[in-house]
Amino acid sequence: MKQKTKIITILFTAIIFGLSGNIIAQTFEEYKKQREQELQQFKEEREKQIQQLAEEYDKYVEQRDQEFAGYLKTRWTQFQVFQGLDMPEEPKPDIAPLFTEPDRPKPPEVLPTIIPELRIKPDDVPRPILPRITKQEPEGFPTNTRDFDFYGFNVIFDYDKELEKKPNGQANEESIGNYFEAVSSTNYNHLVNQLTGYKDLMNMNDWGYYLMVKKAASMIAGMDEKTSKLLTWFILLRSGYKVKIAYFQNDVFLLIPIINQVYGKNFFMLDNLNYYLMEGELLELYTYETDFQDAQKVFDLNIYHPLSLGGELAERTFNFNYEGTEAPISIAYNSNIIDFFKDYPLSDIKVYFDAVVSPTAKESLATNFIPLIREKTELQAVNLLLNFVQTAFQYKTDQDQFGYEKFFFAEEAFYYPYCDCEDRSVLFAYLVKSLLGLEVIGLNYPGHIATAIKFNESVNGDYISYNGENYVVSDPTYINAPVGLTMPQYASETAEIITLNNNYGLRKTEDKIWQEIIASGGNRGANSGDIIIDAGGNATLTGYITESFSFSNINTTANGDPSMFALKLDAEMNPIWFAPASVEGAAFGYTIVPDKEGNTYVGGTFRGEMEMNGKKLKTGEVSDVFVAKLNNKGQLLWLEKANIDTVSQDNFLNFVSKFNPRGRHLGNDLYFETGDFKNYGLNLTIEGEIYFAGAFNKSDEPNEQ
Repeated sequence: MKQKTKIITILFTAIIFGLSGNIIAQTFEEYKKQREQELQQFKEEREKQIQQLAEEYDKYVEQRDQEFAGYLKTRWTQFQVFQGLDMPEEPKPDIAPLFTEPDRPKPPEVLPTIIPELRIKPDDVPRPILPRITKQEPEGFPTNTRDFDFYGFNVIFDYDKELEKKPNGQANEESIGNYFEAVSSTNYNHLVNQLTGYKDLMNMNDWGYYLMVKKAASMIAGMDEKTSKLLTWFILLRSGYKVKIAYFQNDVFLLIPIINQVYGKNFFMLDNLNYYLMEGELLELYTYETDFQDAQKVFDLNIYHPLSLGGELAERTFNFNYEGTEAPISIAYNSNIIDFFKDYPLSDIKVYFDAVVSPTAKESLATNFIPLIREKTELQAVNLLLNFVQTAFQYKTDQDQFGYEKFFFAEEAFYYPYCDCEDRSVLFAYLVKSLLGLEVIGLNYPGHIATAIKFNESVNGDYISYNGENYVVSDPTYINAPVGLTMPQYASETAEIITLNNNYGLRKTEDKIWQEIIASGGNRGANSGDIIIDAGGNATLTGYITESFSFSNINTTANGDPSMFALKLDAEMNPIWFAPASVEGAAFGYTIVPDKEGNTYVGGTFRGEMEMNGKKLKTGEVSDVFVAKLNNKGQLLWLEKANIDTVSQDNFLNFVSKFNPRGRHLGNDLYFETGDFKNYGLNLTIEGEIYFAGAFNKSDEPNEQ
């Protein structure tokens, strides 16, 4: 099917901000009355224009839905399904070895390692996520109400009764196309908005949202499993996910594209994405190839934010002896999150290493350990945390404890009676990153996982050389072994490096840089998205100054008007380049992204006039957004604006302004606000186009994106 691509772009001159009036020969009362009439006329005209936009969207949504329903009714493709991958299993130590002090200390060694290729290459990264296009829905339509317990959180929702429709006939292209057509005519956004609202409320990731949608669909469909799976597919589609539905014989199957490696679930590949079969073990199925036009998001199993599920708290006391002192530690954790993890697919070990813990566990760990490590050196603090993980937990392999392989998220170690090497490494890495902010990597040996740490002080011991830095081995399964000692049976083995995210250390570095910039007279234009730190530790940031700015060899002043700047620093915080703007009015820099060629894109809002390197921009009476492209030396390549300064900004619309790599403005798209859209700021497409997403009611003040 070749779908018609239609971008709803309206002429911004259709929603003009402007009022006129003449007070010559008028009394104040006459003038006041005239202004009230003009304001009312303006309000009515603006509402009329917004309504016209809404009607355009309704037509677009209807046309798009008809096209997709028609496409679904055509012949689908038969796909062979691959058997779910087994997690690589290597023999693990039956018992955790105990370190004893040797008569003669072993000299430190540089250990052999390999760096695995990235499974996801940069060109495979999905396009920037755009706001959902929604249709108007009337008030007062007939609804039903349902509620269910979602890991201790009570989810209550109402929905259009028409969503209870069931598919007719056998599972095939015709019946699925008819089902999509039928439920597309319902007031489905009312339900989607509630579910995405719960997703935000619980800080839920993609997998959690799928489980919640699945449960909601089953509540609506009752005992009809086929309808439940179709409705789950439909809601996820309308939430912007690239899910597919498949059929085989007389049953339907949900297919979810997941960017991470998943074990134990059958899958097939389409457009370089693995689509995983959520239920069943089919080896062939029928599905469609072309995505629904609004389906943009691929599932990501990473847990970037602390999950806020129901507060069913549990506590467990651990004992460990450090330097001859008994130190009982009582750790609180959220048992509902443990239940959530029991329903999690087995994924790549990096997902577990990079996950954050619940607010309960985070606070409990900080309360217990910060007093113990506050006055210690980095090495002393790491050794304390290492000894805790080595000695407070009983060792048992997954096969002995569960009968199958299982990775733990850090919080699960507080629940289960035993943990093995990878579980200890995940917990230890989390403690070091969150409490000390140090960089950690995983070391994947045949049958064993350990860690290595980059210290800011000189530390002796076996180490890994990675990205020009030394990471000292720290093995939480080598009982009582201090930092720097490798488990003997793995000393000659080559370890695969597992690169880990360290948002704690990254935020610490970002905050340190911004503290220096602010102390020098700079200001932040946003709370996030305004600084990037590359693999070499170089930082590029954007903000604004109002008066004097003195940092290192940079000394400049502004005229009192907020004036944006971009700045690149090396790893030692020495300036590499500085790119300021001259402003009459105000200009705030608050979003920044790099491209693959080493250029930097800076975006923000301005009003009045701004100039960079001889290039001037001006606005009308209200704010506009700007994008500047700088080369790797900080020299301006181009500076352009989005031309939204003629638009009434007293509305609740999102905009996406588009530019090509040469700075040509490609137009602006308008969208009605939806609560689930968070992708504000600059994004780059695979083709190199620049998208600047914002909201009119948020786009003209600093610290708001």
